[in-house]
Amino acid sequence: METSPATGGVGATGSTGSTGATGSTGSTGSTGAAGPITPIDIQVFNASGTWTKPVVATPTVVKVILFSSGAGGGSGALEATLGVASLSGGGGGGATAFEEATFDPATLGATEPVVIGAGGAGGAAVTVTGPGNNGAVGGITTFGSPYKLIAYPGGAGAGGQVTAASGGGGGGGFSAAGGNASGSTSGTGAATGVFGGGIGAVGFLGAAGGLSVTVGSGAIGGAAGGGVSLTTAFSGGNTGLNSGTPAGLTGGVATGANGSTGSAPAGWVGGPGGSGGGGNATGAGGNGGNGVRGGGGGGGGAGIGALSGAGGNGGNGFAVVITRF
Repeated sequence: METSPATGGVGATGSTGSTGATGSTGSTGSTGAAGPITPIDIQVFNASGTWTKPVVATPTVVKVILFSSGAGGGSGALEATLGVASLSGGGGGGATAFEEATFDPATLGATEPVVIGAGGAGGAAVTVTGPGNNGAVGGITTFGSPYKLIAYPGGAGAGGQVTAASGGGGGGGFSAAGGNASGSTSGTGAATGVFGGGIGAVGFLGAAGGLSVTVGSGAIGGAAGGGVSLTTAFSGGNTGLNSGTPAGLTGGVATGANGSTGSAPAGWVGGPGGSGGGGNATGAGGNGGNGVRGGGGGGGGAGIGALSGAGGNGGNGFAVVITRF
């Protein structure tokens, strides 16, 4: 009888072999579904009107941005004959501040009024020897009834002075208007920093008009008008920049040239102030440029003879209401 050989025990496991080469990349998977789109509603107001709460979806937050008005610049001083007295151009008008707030949509009505403040008038040119006329303050800009947000205007620029400088208007703030200039004293700004309104420039005695400038998002104050010394006329002041204006404005040259009026900048920032009118040693001073979107009016240039330069008007206010869903 035959017998089968016995089966031997299992041997020890051998060592792991080397890793094989990486395979080729697989095909790209299909594109996933698009995420949800968050709608937004923007209503812009360059004039007074009514904001209407959107009904296409349920609002989650409402942001309101307001600019009030800029104030008018002062007109230049006047003398009958060159060499009698040194004169200053009109001071620049103050500008508005940047105001912003967010609201729970449930606290707002289906509609809310928006009131846009009109810019202040520039000081009228003078025809009688002496100081120029002061500019005027503009109106406030508001949202809601009762008011839920208020933007305040800049202060008025002073008329040009005889043998003295002229003051610029103060910038508007978050709870008050800028102070008005008086004679050689500038108005006090009601706010500072990146959202405060720019102050109007000082009209220097017998010299070029002062430069206006601000920072951030507030509007720019008006530049001052050019003065006249005992022998020479001077150009009006230039306007500076803020975060939205592409370039400043050049003041009127010293032959009674008018100052410049800018344009509204892109985005939701304050506008430029008007540049100053040029002084004139042989005739009428130049008119100050107008402010835009809450910018201050430029001061008028000083004149010799029958007429000084008028102050520029302040810019009107502006509002934007943004609703997110």
